[in-house]
Amino acid sequence: MLEGGLLHLGDLRGRTILLNFWATWCPPCRDEMPALQALYDANREAGLVVLAVNEGEDAATVQEFVRSHGLSYPVVLDADGQIAQAFAVLTLPSSYWVDAHGMLVDRVGGEMSASVMRTKLARALASADAGPAVPRSVRGTGSSEAGARPVATLGGAPLLTNEDVDRRLDLALALERLASGVVLDPGRAADRPEIEARRAYICQRLIDEWLLVGAARTAGLRQDQSLVEAELERLASRAGGTAALAQALTAHGVTIDDLRGVFLRGALAQDYVDNYVLTAETREPPDQAIRSWLQQERGRQQVATTC
Repeated sequence: MLEGGLLHLGDLRGRTILLNFWATWCPPCRDEMPALQALYDANREAGLVVLAVNEGEDAATVQEFVRSHGLSYPVVLDADGQIAQAFAVLTLPSSYWVDAHGMLVDRVGGEMSASVMRTKLARALASADAGPAVPRSVRGTGSSEAGARPVATLGGAPLLTNEDVDRRLDLALALERLASGVVLDPGRAADRPEIEARRAYICQRLIDEWLLVGAARTAGLRQDQSLVEAELERLASRAGGTAALAQALTAHGVTIDDLRGVFLRGALAQDYVDNYVLTAETREPPDQAIRSWLQQERGRQQVATTC
């Protein structure tokens, strides 16, 4: 703790915890602090603990910052980065939500708005009342008729179905569980809004991927299979071996071959962006240039979507 002494998360069992990793030099961290303070003030009597984990700075620097910014939620020093390593923190700020049973139920990489904080808090509170989450396939919750229904068309012909979207969503949920330990369970009402939000996002990204991969293949681009296999090996190593990776994927109804296909398509899409969408003549910001290209292609190929 900033005031001295040690704090164990187990000591806070029975309370909802927001672990917020930050640093004084991080502008997005500073930007979200007023909303964090407001969230803490509004909900601490109901059991919320906002625990700010400072990364790599000395106590005097952090104490002065906390005092000058009027922060009243608890601050922890992670001088050697061991806490961040345990949570696989990749960027600052990063936030992790732990429910009253001590289960990690959500994470956000990057700055959160006040509305996102409130939404995540509501889910963490609901999760504590919903029982343990179970990894399972999203596709097991719908009918075959619904799975075959198109969610995107190309010139009036079916392009993507609900089954396509849900298979990619299952893969995303499996990778999320491997990366952070967070389990989103389609069988729990507490998790369904988050799952549906991710489903809508994945549906749009799948359309973008289809357009980029199609353009890449038309341009004659081919991906080096050895690079994809090397990426699979790295992921398997982090998961504890190929068998452990396969088991984690199977729990969500997907396979290593599904993952291999996604890596291949992603690499092709990125190659096309690097070689044809972003060129020496590109003057607008890269993200804007990519969105402009995708919007033009959607119109040119008459892509319509319900997602």
